[in-house]
Amino acid sequence: MGRLLKIGISQKTCQTIKFKAFGKKSKESVTDSCLLSSRQLNRKRPVKRTVLFLLVLTGIQLNAQFAVRDDTIHIDEVKITGNRFGDYLTGRTGADSALISEYNGNSLGDLISGNSPVYIKSYGPGSLASPSFRGTTAGHTAIAWNNISIESPMNGQSDLSLVPAGIADDIRIFYGTGSMREMRGYTGGLINLDTKPEWGEKINLIFNPAAGSFGRRSLFVKSRTGNAGFQSVTKAYILRAENDFPYLNSVSGDVPVTETRKNCQVRQKGFSQELYFRKPGHEISARFWYQGSERNLPVPIITPAPDKPERQNDESFRSMIEYDYQVNQTKLNLTSAFISDRLDYTNEQASVDSKNSVNRMILKGNLDLTAGSLLNINLSAGNEFDVVKTNNYNGRQARNVLSVDAAAGLNIMEWLTANFLLRETLMDDRFLAPDFFAGASIKPFRTLDYLLRAGFSRNSRIPTLNDLYWSPGGNRDLDNESGYSTEITLEARNTIAGLVSIGTDLTFFHNHIKGLIQWRPGEYSYWQADNIDDLISEGLEATLNIAVSGNMYAIRMNAGYIRTISGIRGGENPENSGKRLQLIYIPANMFNMVLRAERRNLYSAFRINHTGKRFTDMDNSRYLPPFTVADLDAGIKMALRKTITDIRLGVDNIFNIDYQNIAYYPMPRRNFNVSVIFQIKN
Repeated sequence: MGRLLKIGISQKTCQTIKFKAFGKKSKESVTDSCLLSSRQLNRKRPVKRTVLFLLVLTGIQLNAQFAVRDDTIHIDEVKITGNRFGDYLTGRTGADSALISEYNGNSLGDLISGNSPVYIKSYGPGSLASPSFRGTTAGHTAIAWNNISIESPMNGQSDLSLVPAGIADDIRIFYGTGSMREMRGYTGGLINLDTKPEWGEKINLIFNPAAGSFGRRSLFVKSRTGNAGFQSVTKAYILRAENDFPYLNSVSGDVPVTETRKNCQVRQKGFSQELYFRKPGHEISARFWYQGSERNLPVPIITPAPDKPERQNDESFRSMIEYDYQVNQTKLNLTSAFISDRLDYTNEQASVDSKNSVNRMILKGNLDLTAGSLLNINLSAGNEFDVVKTNNYNGRQARNVLSVDAAAGLNIMEWLTANFLLRETLMDDRFLAPDFFAGASIKPFRTLDYLLRAGFSRNSRIPTLNDLYWSPGGNRDLDNESGYSTEITLEARNTIAGLVSIGTDLTFFHNHIKGLIQWRPGEYSYWQADNIDDLISEGLEATLNIAVSGNMYAIRMNAGYIRTISGIRGGENPENSGKRLQLIYIPANMFNMVLRAERRNLYSAFRINHTGKRFTDMDNSRYLPPFTVADLDAGIKMALRKTITDIRLGVDNIFNIDYQNIAYYPMPRRNFNVSVIFQIKN
């Protein structure tokens, strides 16, 4: 092949081509690049000469802006294949850097709720937002930063409104059993925020101011510099919002009236620094992330706004050192992390002053061994030591959790792959029942991109420290939650005429969680944590992705639907004894569709989200009505030398719908936002 690709070009010829393409005034400006091209082409490396020659000709075509009658090169279909050891990670989706850039000034909850059918339980802009995957509670979904869990061990949750989407370079979302290899004890799923280097890129600066309705102002800055052996990435962000939006109050009086939301102000700031070093076979990374927030917490609209609002201040310091080593098909990863969180809550009217601090030390190791294309073995261990100091416990509390995993993947045949995982957990010198996973992937047709996957797992979840030690209401006699999950997924991918690609997934799932931990009214005047009846959630997930691409345009449509039946037996009413009741704030139906269109430097996106009826009490006697919200974005990208400017205008809730995610906590009506991204590359 190398002999057939020998192409030579002289410096004189190169300058002549450039001269004719750009005109006399452009000759000097292209001389340096032309000289570089001719020198490279004169070396005895035929493949590199060919690539550079094509790049020169491509540059002439793009910059000269003249028409070419036939500029399309037709090649045969190319397929990139690899082993399927990771195929048991069913239900895996994510957000790439292009989508994340649209939400630099927004929260992680905004990104997920706007681009997936996952239900985000939000109390309003700037207030608590938590995920619900596959009919489970917020405590059954993990939030991780580079595979290190960042949710608080006190309540077992993370507030997605406090996590800026722009802090991540890539976001991976795992549903159900797909999270088992990454994290322990999460039946619902996992949201993992990845940060990573871009080797070889010298300087990249992003400056992103944004403004919106109701006093919203934000600024996101990202700087990346380095070379092939060293990378430095710095990110910083600030956010201020009044959130004084109008809403329709139809519960406080006989006649609905429009009022203005009060005590919703929020202030956020954050900074992160990443350093990456690499040599052949070795890579070391050091990461630091600080964030802080101050916010007022609004009360339900059925309660008069107090003169002195409830306040909450959050502050987090997160640091991590990671080492990766690879030789041939053997990979070793060692990670150590230290996380310090502080939360202060004050309610002067109720005489409450809650101060909480958590310090966590995490160590993880992972060894991945691959024997050709037949066998993959993964061994990992992790230890987490938590120390909590709060005036809500009777003294300081500490806990140590050690887990050891062994996983194996086997390519039995060309069309059949099997995967297994076994995990043992040791909590404070006490062994827990082991967890496991077993799954298989089948590719029934050699020439068609169809895949059938099935998995069965046992997973467990230990009580949070609040469940055990909160005073009053904590219960030290709580048992661990344990459950079994089953899921079957069918995937299909097709390409039509090389221009249209269609992908669809259909998943059926069933979760059975024994001894669900919930807080409910106890024998006295306060609530108490207890193991209640079993939780069963089952349903289906369906996605459809269509992409149409041409020379000057691209259209993509992503749609998803989730049907979930999730509940426990009984409830507070004896008449419901033995009945399966839907868990509160778990919609039975969720639908999401995103339609994106691009033509040259113009683009637009239309999003629509439908959320079904949600019950607000354990007896399923009261509920919030379903709602459908639509958003629209449009923008233009302009390039000038090394600077790219991206101007985007967005309209959220374009049909001005009044709705609530949580009872008596209204969401904003129609509102506007504008964002400008300046990107400089060198």
